[in-house]
Amino acid sequence: MDKMKPTILECDCGIEDNPPFLVVKWFKDDEVVFQWIQGYHPFTTPNFKNSIDTSYVSSEDPNKKYSALALINSTIRTTGKFKCEVQTASNILFRYHRLQVIDLSNYSLDLFHNKIPNGTQLECVLSNMYPRPILRILSKNGDVIKEESNVLENEDGSFNATAVVDVNKTRTRSYSCQVFFQQEIQKVYSLTFNQN
Repeated sequence: MDKMKPTILECDCGIEDNPPFLVVKWFKDDEVVFQWIQGYHPFTTPNFKNSIDTSYVSSEDPNKKYSALALINSTIRTTGKFKCEVQTASNILFRYHRLQVIDLSNYSLDLFHNKIPNGTQLECVLSNMYPRPILRILSKNGDVIKEESNVLENEDGSFNATAVVDVNKTRTRSYSCQVFFQQEIQKVYSLTFNQN
């Protein structure tokens, strides 16, 4: 398995030239996870020591050398709101990031079709997906036939979901099952089924 590249969150705050005092702090969901005091090596809090690369250099500029947050070994627990706080003798500046991890490491997506009187029952089944998914069953021309899905959360925080719809023989003979997330997440996973 290839090693995952770190996720870099930049803290590009405009600060004055050569401040006599510079501290960069990163927060996740209002908890301090990383701190760099200019002139010293950065450090993380114990809960994040295996999740942040403190050796990552974001810039040759001495005022920005360790200002970025390099997240490693990201999991669904890494999802959250991050805030960068830059303190100088004359200013306190902030920058915000929202990080959403999509876990595809162990998911499966299946579209089953069962013969019923007067047509077919389509069942879209998704297992082990994060974040909370939305299932849609669509016709060949893109019409949404079903968007409701039964979603259950697993103990590890991942989700299973199913969507079921009956289609009769007068409708199109090609369908797809697609996985969507909230609007700000731009990933779609799809399977297609053609009736015989």
